[in-house]
Amino acid sequence: NMEVHQDGLVLWSTKLRHHVDELVMQMSVRGVLDLVYRAEEHATQFQRLADALESDLSRVRNLTLNTTAAIYTHSSVQSVIERTESLADDASRAVNGPLDLPEKSFSLLGKETLLLTSKFQNEAKSLKKKSDGLLFGLNGLNKKVEKIQESTNKIGNRLNDSL
Repeated sequence: NMEVHQDGLVLWSTKLRHHVDELVMQMSVRGVLDLVYRAEEHATQFQRLADALESDLSRVRNLTLNTTAAIYTHSSVQSVIERTESLADDASRAVNGPLDLPEKSFSLLGKETLLLTSKFQNEAKSLKKKSDGLLFGLNGLNKKVEKIQESTNKIGNRLNDSL
C-alpha cells in the first residue's frame, strides 16, 4: 500500500514539475516574468527605504530626548540663577540695613559681603558658561533635527514617486 502511494506521489511530483515548467515558459513568453522580477526589485527598494525611514525616526526620537534633557538642564540653571539673585538681594539688604551697629560689626559685615559677592560672581560666571554651552548644544540639536527632517522628506518623496 505504501509503495502504491509512493509511486503516486512520484507521478504527482513529475506532473507538478511539468506544470511549473509550462507556467514559467508561458510567463516568459508573455513578459510576465520580467514584471515579477521588477516587482521584487521594487519590494526590495521599498524595504531599504522603510529601513532608512525607521533609522531616521529613531534618530529624531533620540534627538528629542536629548533636547528635553537640555531644556530640563536649562530650567535647572535658571532656577539656580534666580536663587543666586535672591541671595544677592538678601545680602544687599543686610549691607544697606540699619547703620546703628558697632564699628566692628561693620568690618565683619563688609568681609562677609565681600566673600558672598565673590562667591556670587564665581557662580554667575560658571552659570553663564553652562548656559552658553547649553545654547550651543541646542543649536546643534536643532541643526541635526532639520537635517533628519530633510532626509525624511526626501525618503517620503521617493516613496511617493515609487508608488
